Amino acid sequence: MFRNLKKRSVEMPRRGQGKAPKNEHPSRGGLSLVDLSDEVLLSLLEQYLDVASLALVGRTCRRLYSLSRKESLWEPHLEPFLGSRELPPARVQQAIENDGPAKLYGLLLQPKDDAVWKCKACGDSLKSTTTSTTSNNNEQQQQQRCPCVCRRVHMPFIVMGFTPRRCGSSSLAHNFDSMRSELETHFAFQLELVDTLPTFTEEQQQKQVDMLILCTTEGPGLSDEEQQGLIHFVRNGGTAVVTAFSEHSQHGHFNQKLVDWLGIDVIPHSPFIRRARKSRLASLPNGPFPSTGQFVNLGETTFHSGGTHHTSMFFPRGHPRTGLGEVFVVSNYHWIADRHHWHGGRFQRNKDNRHLLLNLAASAAVYQA
Repeated sequence: MFRNLKKRSVEMPRRGQGKAPKNEHPSRGGLSLVDLSDEVLLSLLEQYLDVASLALVGRTCRRLYSLSRKESLWEPHLEPFLGSRELPPARVQQAIENDGPAKLYGLLLQPKDDAVWKCKACGDSLKSTTTSTTSNNNEQQQQQRCPCVCRRVHMPFIVMGFTPRRCGSSSLAHNFDSMRSELETHFAFQLELVDTLPTFTEEQQQKQVDMLILCTTEGPGLSDEEQQGLIHFVRNGGTAVVTAFSEHSQHGHFNQKLVDWLGIDVIPHSPFIRRARKSRLASLPNGPFPSTGQFVNLGETTFHSGGTHHTSMFFPRGHPRTGLGEVFVVSNYHWIADRHHWHGGRFQRNKDNRHLLLNLAASAAVYQA
């Protein structure tokens, strides 16, 4: 709206005519933009200017530069990307204190690890569109933060899993140090371990967890209440990584309740595939970390779904079984385990595994139901 507004003209005295009177600034055609009060100007800037225009108007004069740096103008633009739980790293915190949200938005456009990187998915707009299927089988589109935000600032990322008492050596408490370190590098990462899975029926419970990583091979299977909690979490936008391992099961359930609601049937006592295998997955979320769509796992077992056998499957957002959420089904957790764990974890030695997990984490961290 301000493109047609011209700067006020000031008549300079000709040589020999003396100086112009102070504070006398005649304008052509009535009021100009800078004749307005600060209060009115702020209201106009807030209502009519997008991010790009807000940055440009601050280049016109000192007064508009000062007004365009007000926190009240930038906070509405930042909140959709950072969310209310943002825990900024030191450089972003410094930007907030020294230059305010306007500087913080500039930092969002500069990736933490590569100054020349551009997001192909959103074109650096930081927004993406997701498509989901409603209960009436209608497609519904929704604007979301692009996962590339996670490559620009440290988004909070909370993972919930089971304690060693509940799931034995599959607990993330031990022998998954490399995975936790990688997540701490890129996110404000927190790990929460529980003996019993919450129901996630309360909105606050859902907001406090971004991803579930669950395995029950060495412990009791999910109760009916826990399974309903898992389903509720996913269908309301959560991300889950679950196992369908079935070579053995200490309690005889073979992880069936972790996956049967996805239309998966485990195959009890399915033999190990002992060598490491590279698998390619379809429909993986587009993420800011370069990925080939492959990952490497070891000691896999097969499961049955849709008339075929699988060792891993990905259910994207919008799938009829997962609703707003997404689920990655694997045979076991060798792919994210430390090198010394079990018969050899693959996380440290395989970049595809690391980037697959980081892209899943980015998808989970930015999603807003």
